[in-house]
Amino acid sequence: MSHIFILLDWTLLAAGLAVTVAGFVFGAFFAWITRLGRPQIIAVSLETAMQNANIAFVLLKTTLPTPYSDIAALPAIAQILMTTSILFIFFFIIKIYRCVKNRSNKNKEKVEEEEETTKSLMLRDYADGSNGNARKVETPPPQYYGGQVTPEFSWATRPSLIVPSSPTIDPRIIA
Repeated sequence: MSHIFILLDWTLLAAGLAVTVAGFVFGAFFAWITRLGRPQIIAVSLETAMQNANIAFVLLKTTLPTPYSDIAALPAIAQILMTTSILFIFFFIIKIYRCVKNRSNKNKEKVEEEEETTKSLMLRDYADGSNGNARKVETPPPQYYGGQVTPEFSWATRPSLIVPSSPTIDPRIIA
């Protein structure tokens, strides 16, 4: 069987590539014409490209005697090699694309999470503007002895019976 790879040349591989691409294209086109869904279009395209070479290879190997069947199966072997190489190339392209996309999404999520955290740490004040209308002003959170406290946890800094002298600097939180 190893002598078959010695007999393969670029013209057989080019012909196998042409038949494979034609199988993908025509299979997808006719599946699209019959209004199949995207998963079915992909399945028909793959089946059309792959099954032709396999059927030809089996028929040639079973009907002809050994030296003639090996030589006659060369185009089918070239098509099988091209079909699998195209599928592996597409597989690796999709994997690389998803990996890059996931990395960029993680970076965007980190930036959005940092922005969201910063926004949640900002106190929203409503100060009177010069024309008498209330305008929204965001100010940074007050500094406490234990670090910054968000408005959601401002109750923890209020003086209570348990901790009578809770440290607060900003009187807005006590109210």
